[in-house]
Amino acid sequence: PFYMVYITNEGNWGSANASLSSYDPVTKVVDNNVFRRSNSVPLGDVAQSSAVYGDDLYIVVNNSGVVFRVDRQSMKIQGKIEGLTSPRFIALASDSKGYISEMYTNQITIFNPASCEIIGSVVLPEDASSEQMVVIGDKLYVAWWSYGNKVYEIDTKTDKVVGEIEVGLQPCSIVADNAGKLWVLSDGGGYPQNPAGYEAPRLMRINPVTKAVERTFTFTEGDYFSSRLALNGAADTLYYTVGGKVWRMAVSDTSLPTTPIIDEGVYYYSMAVDPVSSDLYVGDAGDYVNSGSVSRYSSSGELIDSFSVGISPGSIVFGTSKVE
Repeated sequence: PFYMVYITNEGNWGSANASLSSYDPVTKVVDNNVFRRSNSVPLGDVAQSSAVYGDDLYIVVNNSGVVFRVDRQSMKIQGKIEGLTSPRFIALASDSKGYISEMYTNQITIFNPASCEIIGSVVLPEDASSEQMVVIGDKLYVAWWSYGNKVYEIDTKTDKVVGEIEVGLQPCSIVADNAGKLWVLSDGGGYPQNPAGYEAPRLMRINPVTKAVERTFTFTEGDYFSSRLALNGAADTLYYTVGGKVWRMAVSDTSLPTTPIIDEGVYYYSMAVDPVSSDLYVGDAGDYVNSGSVSRYSSSGELIDSFSVGISPGSIVFGTSKVE
């Protein structure tokens, strides 16, 4: 099987011009507007994120309050979850249970991935919103980004909050490495006038079993992270973007890197690492009004390809095609 790269383009807020692009890394053929062409309907208003599970691609359309499940071979809609408030990200715990985070409500929506039916919800304490999520074993870890400073632990068997971990202000990104450790990147509030406060951004490594913060890496106050954390396929190397540069560090490192892997002066809007080839993909939103672009680099930082996509490429994911 070969790999296909899927780029979810947010579009402009309120304009319902989100789109989906696909890219074949072997032939370097890019296919834009593939969702609309395959389904004869627009994707919607702000495609926030996407995720590949098996033969399906799930696309979270934030301002439209919908999640689409599409077949990755035909790109046709297989189901959709509607009536959501402000969906941000999804995480699947099993073939029969998935979770959708929400920004403007303290409830995480539980759904059945096969039927796309809403089957319940998890209520977070403190009116917390939810952002990125990651599943480790039978636990779901949820970042409270907007004005928050916690990661909540949810038991996926009972769908109850069973723990919490205090982190830096506004945890915007969360991933799990090959040892099952949580990595949480907090943006520090983002701007001095933030009513929740303002501090130096932090990257933390956390043991989810003991809830102990094992390492804390502190950035410079005001550092702006223009994309989220990314892991390579082996989940032993982290990537992040700050200051118009892409940085790489091993999960075993005890200090932040001092030399970027990519230094093009571009505040990349999205970033992902191909789990097979370790090629690095970065999305550039440009002026956020016209078509953006995606650049593909080797694991050593050499430019391989660059291509135009839709407006504001915000999510890049990978999946094996069913076509042999």
